[in-house]
Amino acid sequence: MKGLLALFPILLLASLAQAEESVWHPIEAGCHEQSPYASLRDWRNAPRSTSTLRFAVEPDTGRGPTVVVAMDTGLNRALKADGKPVLLVAVGDTFRTCVTRVPLSACEAAPGARETLLATEIPVGRDHDSGFILRLHAATFHLQWTDGSGQGNAVSYTDDQHPVSLAVGAAMKKLDQCIAPAMKAYRDRAS
Repeated sequence: MKGLLALFPILLLASLAQAEESVWHPIEAGCHEQSPYASLRDWRNAPRSTSTLRFAVEPDTGRGPTVVVAMDTGLNRALKADGKPVLLVAVGDTFRTCVTRVPLSACEAAPGARETLLATEIPVGRDHDSGFILRLHAATFHLQWTDGSGQGNAVSYTDDQHPVSLAVGAAMKKLDQCIAPAMKAYRDRAS
């Protein structure tokens, strides 16, 4: 009986570890029969290096694909970038995601988009006293980053006028040309 009791925690930990591994993260180039949504929710386990920025615009259901962009220093072994900064762009929906991987230097707009995000200030008290607002249908703007201390951070807003949402939207707009290949692959795959 004691052996069974000792085995139970081991089996529980193994099943939890296996459950964590089951979340797919868009890091490999190509089109995949996977959704980007779980990766956005499980951002702490997404492969990333220090000083990585990952951001996304997740439209309301049926209003277009989700676009996820990661600007990574390339130091995480799981990214297989050999220490070279990489730009990952994923465009996906509930059924499929198309991912492009290029050196960060191949996207001329990347430094400007990065600076837009790094300059963002997050006001903690914005609309704090205005009352509760329930948004049933809205895009969600995600910003996830690892700071210089290795701390993982993430914020998400459905308020399209929040400074973080505006910064994410502006960064996406700057990266339009770099997002285009993944968007084209996604649309071609849908045809």
